Amino acid sequence: MEFKGTKGEWVFKEKEAEYDGNANMWFCVLWKENGSVFSRVYGSTKEEAESNAKLISASKLLLEALQISIGKIPNKFSWLKKRRITEKAIEKALK
Repeated sequence: MEFKGTKGEWVFKEKEAEYDGNANMWFCVLWKENGSVFSRVYGSTKEEAESNAKLISASKLLLEALQISIGKIPNKFSWLKKRRITEKAIEKALK
């Protein structure tokens, strides 16, 4: 099954959380790899908004790692390469 969401890498840029006085929430901007705005990600605190943005920015990598691990994406990766792909996705979500 092919991913039908926004194409390209999704990027979270550190230190870009802002307070939205209207919604009384913090938000971070996610960017596409070409530098255009992709989405706003909200949270009740700055830390929560940043954590949510990091997880969403990593979601395409996490999906790919899961698909590879169960054989949904045909691959010839060694177990070590599969592990590195998975570790990269987790690191992007949590760093």
